[in-house]
Amino acid sequence: IQFLPGFTDHYYPVAPGSTAEGRSLEVAPASANDLGDFKDKVRDSHIDPHRICVSEFLAWGGLVNRRHHDHALKAERVKSNMRTGGAALITHLLRELLARDVVPFLEVGVEKLLREDGTILGVVAGTGREVRARRGVVLATGGWEGDAEICSQFEGLPYWRSPFPAAVSGD
Repeated sequence: IQFLPGFTDHYYPVAPGSTAEGRSLEVAPASANDLGDFKDKVRDSHIDPHRICVSEFLAWGGLVNRRHHDHALKAERVKSNMRTGGAALITHLLRELLARDVVPFLEVGVEKLLREDGTILGVVAGTGREVRARRGVVLATGGWEGDAEICSQFEGLPYWRSPFPAAVSGD
């Protein structure tokens, strides 16, 4: 993970506490090919930038200044099934889970956490199945940007149309 110097906060200067220098971080690109049977499970972003990092497109003169992009690097990343941005973060995390023999459940909602004496013991899945944890529970959820009601409430964007997949619903 690296810091993006000079990349301003999303809401600078209108949000209290935002800064001109920002606090943005980005993760290194990762190949979905490292995920074995799960290599096709990490979706690539369908919005720009594809296969490039923020630091790269900033150094190349911006996202829409494609004339100065490193097209050979982009082509190599497509060939190598590389992910960037949030998809790269998920790829790195999933690779580490798989290396530890953790079996992730995909496309399974969680109805509630199983608790006892303040300790999380597992979850009740959307299917009604109880899943007990041996060492911990990780909830990897989508962002709230796909939920029009939440977006309207927090962003003040009543006509928001999300560019994200429907699965990014904030649950």
